[in-house]
Amino acid sequence: MRPAMPVHSRADIVRRYLHALDAGDTREIVKLFAPEGEVISPFLGRMGAAAFFAKLAESSQNSEITPIDVFASLTEPRVAAYFRYRWTLKDGSVITFDCCDIFDFAPQPEDDVTLPRIARMTIIYDTAPIRDEVGDKYA
Repeated sequence: MRPAMPVHSRADIVRRYLHALDAGDTREIVKLFAPEGEVISPFLGRMGAAAFFAKLAESSQNSEITPIDVFASLTEPRVAAYFRYRWTLKDGSVITFDCCDIFDFAPQPEDDVTLPRIARMTIIYDTAPIRDEVGDKYA
């Protein structure tokens, strides 16, 4: 069994993701994903990371991220980020909700010293209040 990538480096990647999301830096976000990286979203389903974040940027004016905690698995290459998302949509409406994103990292060869890349991000939040308030703003 090969040793796992240090937990702190995966958590650092997730912290970089949260910072880039807060800054609206889609280019930096996509660089954190493996080339085949994907996002699973309650609103949009399964999409390639670049396509998902381009769609998010198209529908957003601003995002304010307040990190609450980052949780790293001790047995899997997985990290979860729990944060508050204050999302300003293109039409100026603002919604705020708590969210948990689960990041699964791409496998790396044992001798690979590059930073780990995100293979899949699963977004988890309660969509019912958001849909009632603003409808489907991705449409």
